Amino acid sequence: MLRASWDLAGKFVLLYSGNIGIAHDVETPILGLKMALSRSPNIRLVVVGKGSRLEEAKALVRAHHLDEHVIFRSLVPTELLPHSLGLADVALVTLRRGFEGLVVPSKLLGYMARGVPTMYVGPPSDVQAIIEASRGGVCVANDDVDRFASMLVKLASSPETIADMGASAARHYATHLSREKALARYVDLVRSVCAVRVSDHCRRGA
Repeated sequence: MLRASWDLAGKFVLLYSGNIGIAHDVETPILGLKMALSRSPNIRLVVVGKGSRLEEAKALVRAHHLDEHVIFRSLVPTELLPHSLGLADVALVTLRRGFEGLVVPSKLLGYMARGVPTMYVGPPSDVQAIIEASRGGVCVANDDVDRFASMLVKLASSPETIADMGASAARHYATHLSREKALARYVDLVRSVCAVRVSDHCRRGA
C-alpha cells in the first residue's frame, strides 16, 4: 500500500523510522547514500519520523541534491506502522559519538522481531553488540562514509544476504530478546532476591 503510494515500487528501501534527535547521526547515512547511488541508483532512503535534527537532515539532502532519493514522511498512525515498517529491505539505526551507554534505540528490537536486517551507524555500543551477536545486520563507524556506501551497495545487490541476516535477527530475538524471555529473566531475578532475603531472615532468627 505505502510502497505504491510513496513511489517505491521496485526500489531498494533503507528505512529510518522514529525520532531524529541530538543523539542520532544523520551525516554518515546521507553522505554514504550519495556515494552508493553511483553504483546502485535504485536505492531509496525513507525517513519516517520527527525530531530536533530533522530540518538539519533535510538541509543536507538538499545541499547534496538527493531530493529524489531521500523521502521524508511524518510519523504514521499506529494502525499504519506495520505498513511503514514493511517498506524496509534494511532498517537504519544511528547513534552519535558520546551517546553510547546513554541511548539504546528501542526500534532495533522491533526490526529484529520482524526479521528485518539492520544497518547500524555509530560507536561501539550495546546496539553493535546485539547486531554482531545476532548476525542480523552490519555495523559502520561514524563518519566512515566509504564503508557505509560499500555495505549498502552490497546489501542492495544481494537479496540472499538480506534474507539470511533477517532470519538470523528474528531467531536471536526469539531466543534471547523477546518479551517472554525478558519477563522470565525478571521473574528469576525477583525469585533470587526473595530467596536471599528469606535466607538472611532465617539466619538472623536462628
